[in-house]
Amino acid sequence: MMIQSVTAIYQKGVLKPARPLNLAENERVEVRVTQSEKNDRPVLSLSGIWRGLGDPSYEEIVALTHGANQARMERLVSMLTETGT
Repeated sequence: MMIQSVTAIYQKGVLKPARPLNLAENERVEVRVTQSEKNDRPVLSLSGIWRGLGDPSYEEIVALTHGANQARMERLVSMLTETGT
């Protein structure tokens, strides 16, 4: 079973997805509707982020997140250095 999360607009009794869906013509789907607030910012879903990686150990997860955080900090320092702040 594939799960997709998409934003849609309800117009004239029809839900219109904001982007194309990977579905076959006439394919039956199950829909769960959640109303969003007018000024909602898009929500980042981390659902399935480790899918395909097997069962990563705690140490592997820490190493991956540490590397990502280190790269982010280096970019921030570089940006501040360029602006002279």
